[in-house]
Amino acid sequence: MDTVAGKDFLHLASEVISRGGTIPFVACGASMSPLIADGDTVILGPVSRLRIGDIVLVGNPDGRPVLHRIVRKKEGKVVTRGDACFEDDEAVPFASVIGRAIRVSGKGYNFHLTCPFGYLTGIGILRPTHFRKYPAFRNVLRKIARLLG
Repeated sequence: MDTVAGKDFLHLASEVISRGGTIPFVACGASMSPLIADGDTVILGPVSRLRIGDIVLVGNPDGRPVLHRIVRKKEGKVVTRGDACFEDDEAVPFASVIGRAIRVSGKGYNFHLTCPFGYLTGIGILRPTHFRKYPAFRNVLRKIARLLG
């Protein structure tokens, strides 16, 4: 299988998404765990507006693609950070945002990130420490996730 990485991937993704399309890719690294793990498939779609909490693909200042969550917006720039990271990324202009993650699949799950219910179900399943006291609730969330996927 052929792969496209770095600036070439950013250019390809930008072209596809700017025409209203979606593009899948395989996530590398653990910076967005537990929601997005290394090897999960992420589908990117167009960005209608930038909101805090959105997971977006940006081209960072050195040209590498980064998939992180928007934590702040300031003066025409966004600041992102990985869910498993302790420090914010360097602020990048709005124009550096290529696309927004709309779906994540892996480990037998599919989560539509554009649907609040699907997103919350994903968080409930992937953050089991919140639900240790309620194993039956976690099982219900797993069944719902299978139906949504």
